[in-house]
Amino acid sequence: MGRFHCVPLRNATRTHARPRFDPQPAGARTKDQPSCPDENLSIDAELSSLNSEPGCIKVVDTFRMVAALYRAFRPNPIEPGPVRRQSAEISHGQADGIGQPQASPLQIIFDPTNPARRFWSLEPAKDKDGSPIPGSYWEHRVEIRNNSQRTLRNVSVTTEHLGQLPVRPADQIFDKTKTTSCDLKPGCSELAAVVRWPNPKIQAGMLADRSALEYGPIKVTASADNAAPCVRLFKFDYQTEQMLFD
Repeated sequence: MGRFHCVPLRNATRTHARPRFDPQPAGARTKDQPSCPDENLSIDAELSSLNSEPGCIKVVDTFRMVAALYRAFRPNPIEPGPVRRQSAEISHGQADGIGQPQASPLQIIFDPTNPARRFWSLEPAKDKDGSPIPGSYWEHRVEIRNNSQRTLRNVSVTTEHLGQLPVRPADQIFDKTKTTSCDLKPGCSELAAVVRWPNPKIQAGMLADRSALEYGPIKVTASADNAAPCVRLFKFDYQTEQMLFD
């Protein structure tokens, strides 16, 4: 068998290890040692001046070219415009041909002071034929007013409960005509019932306290032929006398 020449680890480290690199200041470089032109490493430098010296990083050209392409093809900045917010008006209508909402000639009125018990009262119960029967109920009404200078045809009122216990939209009856639609002359108004609640108000199985708010809110919509509708949203709490709140 041949003999192996073993070199002690101490001697191998000294003899065969690579020489350690000692950093030198820029002024100490020899004339033959290449240096990278630091003054040319700029985003605005000419493409021909970059990497002109040996030993410089070759990705500088790529960086410079990407930056030039970005500046040439980047989209123009969009000037921030005024923020358009939805109007806080409750009454609103459909959009016209220009895209602007039309003002509704109808108005939904509810007066929490309840003058002359106009907007809510305790009513005697009646059967389908209008004959009195034992019992009573609370009825809350809104006033539908025509603010235009023309007669509005087939004015109707619908209500919808939007809470966790929703109720589908339903037509409501006008107080005077006892119908679900009527004509309104200019400047005239009609009352329409929007809530009918049993008396006493709290019945077995009903939600109470804060949970009772889940019966609302109530969306009231007044509409007519060839006119933009008017919508008003009420908070609802049957545990109070007023029941309807803005």
